[in-house]
Amino acid sequence: MNPIAVPVQEPIVKRALGRDWDAVPEILRRNFDLPPGSDAEVRLKGVMYEISYSRIGRLFIYPGQLFGALVPYQGKDIKIRIDLRTHASDPRFMYWQRVHFFPQSPEFIFSSRMEYLTGNEFVERVRSGLGMRMKASVAGGVLKFEGVCYQWDLWGLTIRLPNWLLMGKGVILERQVSTEQFEMLFEIHHPWWGRTFAYKGRFSFI
Repeated sequence: MNPIAVPVQEPIVKRALGRDWDAVPEILRRNFDLPPGSDAEVRLKGVMYEISYSRIGRLFIYPGQLFGALVPYQGKDIKIRIDLRTHASDPRFMYWQRVHFFPQSPEFIFSSRMEYLTGNEFVERVRSGLGMRMKASVAGGVLKFEGVCYQWDLWGLTIRLPNWLLMGKGVILERQVSTEQFEMLFEIHHPWWGRTFAYKGRFSFI
């Protein structure tokens, strides 16, 4: 008996952007051009200029580890390797694995999975179904992912949590800096506590 074929989907960010996908710089399209339902892989290396969190943000770091969320260490100029994969057996997700090389922890791995939702929105989840729901846009060659809310998929229910209830609103900006490299900035800002988390660096393909 032949195995049931899994339909190949368009790449998640491409679906979220629709016609605006063509406005994304080529190096960023290459980064996200992995169709769920196919065996595909992209590997990156880079340096994180900054990984930091505020005093308030620190309160979320260790509880977040129960869900596999956030990076528990701070530092500058931290080497990193990122593997992005999709699988022929899985038509829903693109999988991320980020390996950080901190001096105090030879390898810290942060894993997540991304799924397209509807319109220009997708969700990136960690363990136990907790994730950040985001909307995608592009302007002036800058790819932007903006937090809509936190989302917890639990026992068949989708629970949407307002940004202010946790660390705040996350915004990711990615821009091409050359034909071989791009930069990423991820910050979380809370309406009362200001910036709670920052994560930025420069990347190239392996």
